[in-house]
Amino acid sequence: MPPLRTLAGAVAGFSILAVTVYACAPTPDHTTVDDPVAACLADAGQDSSLVNLDKRRLEDAAFNGAFEACAAAIGLEVLPPGEETRRINQRVRELLTCLRDAGWDIPEPERGEHGVLDIAGYDEDVADDRFPEFQVDRQLCLDMLETSPSSHEHDDHEHDHDE
Repeated sequence: MPPLRTLAGAVAGFSILAVTVYACAPTPDHTTVDDPVAACLADAGQDSSLVNLDKRRLEDAAFNGAFEACAAAIGLEVLPPGEETRRINQRVRELLTCLRDAGWDIPEPERGEHGVLDIAGYDEDVADDRFPEFQVDRQLCLDMLETSPSSHEHDDHEHDHDE
């Protein structure tokens, strides 16, 4: 069986850098006519916006049912509701751990209103004269995370149930 393709992977391409951007901002609105999932949702009488998809799937059973049916109709396998957010949060934690292991004092992120850890401004306290060094370390961490499977799956489940 091929690996599951997630909506994020199918619509926008998925890398740890995209995860970082996603974690800092709301999900892009994929409601163009070219988006078959959004078109199917609209045909099913649902709001076709895919903004905050994971949160909406968790909170609205009717939307989740329509979303899963639409995804299946176009051959897109989807993760269970909440799993995409959990995976993003896991990778964000791994990025921050890597930076801390490299000696950077990175504050603990707060969970945003949609469940994703918010790391906006996590580099604001880096001194200007050390910022180039920070950028190198950040890129090394991103490269490492992009080429390695997630290593903290059990730990992340514990964190997600904390709040």
